[in-house]
Amino acid sequence: MRALITYLFESTDARRIVIDPQVSNCRAIRSYEKAGFRKFKVLPKHEWHEGEYRDCWIMVIDRE
Repeated sequence: MRALITYLFESTDARRIVIDPQVSNCRAIRSYEKAGFRKFKVLPKHEWHEGEYRDCWIMVIDRE
């Protein structure tokens, strides 16, 4: 994840990276936080998955 973040910030003109993991995906959220992402906002019923809508976190990391 850090390699991808570094690539996007150094090789493109990206100023912010935004991802939206499901709230219930604790492992992914923790790994994103370790990579530098921070929780920004919950999107209720954002993603249709296995027959139901699920909440997602908006997580962001800004170029330093």
